[in-house]
Amino acid sequence: MNKKMLDALNGQINEELNSMYIYMAMAADLDEMGWGGMAHWMRKQAQEELAHALKIQGYVKDRQGRVVFKAIGEPQLTWNTPLELFKGALAHEQHITGTVHKLVKLARELDDIATEVFLNYFVSEQVEEEDAAHEIVDALEKVGNSAGPLYQVDSWLRKRE
Repeated sequence: MNKKMLDALNGQINEELNSMYIYMAMAADLDEMGWGGMAHWMRKQAQEELAHALKIQGYVKDRQGRVVFKAIGEPQLTWNTPLELFKGALAHEQHITGTVHKLVKLARELDDIATEVFLNYFVSEQVEEEDAAHEIVDALEKVGNSAGPLYQVDSWLRKRE
């Protein structure tokens, strides 16, 4: 595998692990706010990010590359409201979409067809990730700070498998 591509994939592993860390921090803060369903949704999101990191790690291994882990920074620990938190999650997913698109462009530049095909999964996944976050932000914007409707959103997000 081209060293530039290997370095970029290692960087994406770091991005995915950082995402997991951010979402675990969000889950902890939602638990602290008393929104267990929303916290459950975030923990599931964190698990998904770990699965993405492991998928990339497996691909690097399959291509005889070396996985290099880098430090992950401390995530933000508190948010004022669930809406603010989920807006942060949406912004983060948009950031990850950008990093995935850069990987695809690099694979094309390097004529690395195998990596481009591998990355198609992540391109499609990011469409789903952004859509899910948008849906929650939209719901939270509609309900405002009303306890009853917030409880309904919390109950809806608790059902994520």
